[in-house]
Amino acid sequence: MSFLICRIHRLDEQTLKVEKIRPLALGGASGLFARHLPQLAKEDGTWSLPADILLRMAEPDAGASDAIIFDLTPQSRERKTLYRLVEVRGRTVSIITDALFHFKVLKPMENEGAAYSADGPDRYEQLRLEGGVSGGNWEWGESPAAVCATVIGKPLGDRGGCDS
Repeated sequence: MSFLICRIHRLDEQTLKVEKIRPLALGGASGLFARHLPQLAKEDGTWSLPADILLRMAEPDAGASDAIIFDLTPQSRERKTLYRLVEVRGRTVSIITDALFHFKVLKPMENEGAAYSADGPDRYEQLRLEGGVSGGNWEWGESPAAVCATVIGKPLGDRGGCDS
């Protein structure tokens, strides 16, 4: 599991190829979040980073076809499991940062080799970093919720709550 800076090659309207450029360190004492989030957090600690801005913070010369990819491919699998970052929102307090990542799933295309569908579902992942405005090691920690879930699909909008 890792964050990567990749170049996206559009083969046609619905098909992409992904070329790995380099790894991207978001966590850790020298990672992107440790270097920037304490200054970006508003008075209440909240912050929001669209993927293109986060990419420019990591790679000022990034091209229009570059993207941040979250690679969840288990080592034993041939087909890759890739998520393209859309946005990260979070809250940074004294020594904790909670971040909600919004991704677009890049679904492998059947019979297309290393090609992916550009029209995958949304996926949200909530992660915690052990670092904040007062310092910390900025390592990935245990998720902030006692019961965690990954949400796949579209937000509920104004419906709110769960259907019973």
